[in-house]
Amino acid sequence: MVSAARPSAWVVLALALVALRASDSDAAARRCDGVTIGEKYTDRYDNVDVDAILNSQRLLKAYVDCIMDRGACTKEGCFLKAVVPDALGNECSKCNDKQKRIAGKILANLLQFHRDDYWNEILNKYDPTGEFRRRHEWTEDDDEDPED
Repeated sequence: MVSAARPSAWVVLALALVALRASDSDAAARRCDGVTIGEKYTDRYDNVDVDAILNSQRLLKAYVDCIMDRGACTKEGCFLKAVVPDALGNECSKCNDKQKRIAGKILANLLQFHRDDYWNEILNKYDPTGEFRRRHEWTEDDDEDPED
């Protein structure tokens, strides 16, 4: 289990999910070449209805499929694919405070409800050397219930 002191460290991946909001009118597959990230992440997605994403298995799966190269990406999905490795590598240094709060909400959901199917898979792809996990002292033991 992730302690209350760690959520800000895990904000990185969650922020990336905030950046992605599927739009039925823009669901065509697209190449993700040429996506650039500035000194700060855009605030364009700061008002996304995160609860709608987290409460829709279809939307959440589409986002994960995009970043895992299994499915089509919207323009937002392409941005997400660029943000994940950058945010993991730079401790979310380009996040604003609102993005960090939203990311924490998403993170909590992924860790609580999707650790086995999405969270671990995303970390395996975007943190193959385990550097992010080492920096935050995350181990498989963190998954165990201390009362077991």
